[in-house]
Amino acid sequence: MAIMRDSGDAPTRLHKSYSTDEGMTWTASEKSSIPNTASVELLELDNGLWLFLGNDIDDGRYRLSLYISGDEGQTWRSKVYLEDEKKDFGGFSYPSLIQDGKGMVHITYSYHLEEGGKSIKYVKIDPNNF
Repeated sequence: MAIMRDSGDAPTRLHKSYSTDEGMTWTASEKSSIPNTASVELLELDNGLWLFLGNDIDDGRYRLSLYISGDEGQTWRSKVYLEDEKKDFGGFSYPSLIQDGKGMVHITYSYHLEEGGKSIKYVKIDPNNF
């Protein structure tokens, strides 16, 4: 499965596409139920679970959420808000996920405050705690 952001007409939703031949061909993309207008990240963990990280809102980047799937992205459960601010406060962009050899998941993303502050945030989580 490939996931893609939606920059088209409202309502903006995460798009999904599938391949059954190791990426040689893909289905036409279809909208999912998850709102999204910005960059997304998908990671398959060593235990087979999938993580999705993105801005699950229609109108900005002021929320950043982490989802988990046990069925290869067919359904998503256990949503965790990494960031959830007021609409005009700032934004969280360009998420990245990686799992280390000990099973820990490392997350980075850009953090932009409305008053001009910019930074990169780093979060480490144990996926066994979901």
